[in-house]
Amino acid sequence: MAGMAVIQIIGNIGRDPETRFTPTQRQVVSFTVAVNRVVSQGSDGKQEVTDWYRVTCWGNLAEFAANYLQKGRRVYVSGRFAPRTFTGQDGQPRLSLDITADYLIPLDSPQRADLGEGVPVASTSRGRSPAGELDTDLSEEDLPF
Repeated sequence: MAGMAVIQIIGNIGRDPETRFTPTQRQVVSFTVAVNRVVSQGSDGKQEVTDWYRVTCWGNLAEFAANYLQKGRRVYVSGRFAPRTFTGQDGQPRLSLDITADYLIPLDSPQRADLGEGVPVASTSRGRSPAGELDTDLSEEDLPF
């Protein structure tokens, strides 16, 4: 029986989405998301640590990401999680935290991101909203987590 590895993150986009096309002209968009967390440092207090995730979007979701996301926007991403290891240019082993996105929801207002009115707030790889129609005026206080 197959297992499942799903991840949900909220963070800030670290670089503008990059668009590519497969040989069959299927659109693929990738970008990074920075997720900050606080860790205890014993008696020294707390320190903020940033984890970086590589996000890949396909099809309709890739089109959405290319058109409406940009560096600095706050975004919710849900998808399949697949960490992978590789050897860096310096010969040291590295870990990449890769997500193939199933859902994206920009969490900041379009006005704050200077994207103008009419920006959809949710899209999926199948072109439907994960929860039907969503309120476009969400704030962080509105989130249940």
